Amino acid sequence: MYTDVNGNTIQSNQFSVTEHFRTGDVGRLQSLPGVFFFYDLSPIKVTFTEENVSFLHFLTNVCAIVGGVFTVSGILDSFIYHGQKAIKKKMELVNDGSRETREDQLMNEIPCAVPCDLSVSTCE
Repeated sequence: MYTDVNGNTIQSNQFSVTEHFRTGDVGRLQSLPGVFFFYDLSPIKVTFTEENVSFLHFLTNVCAIVGGVFTVSGILDSFIYHGQKAIKKKMELVNDGSRETREDQLMNEIPCAVPCDLSVSTCE
């Protein structure tokens, strides 16, 4: 039985079919030719009723969805941030032996004919 929001009721039935097939052996006397029907009735009644939900229920569901999205995005952001930080730290440990000092990098970047003051990064 189905009842919609307006109160209209529809009575319906559900059927299922199972097919069994048996070959007719010529030598068997016990099997008679024919069509046989077996019914298996189940006394079950299912009732579906359609109802409107309140606006407060809808608002609660929307808040739950938004909160879940923020939670999952926060977890993903944390994984990405800490993963990037760990990889960067490992890369720094690997490159520590071959890295130039900051003063060497600045000297290579500033084209000066006169001595430079590295604390100000300008030429005299």
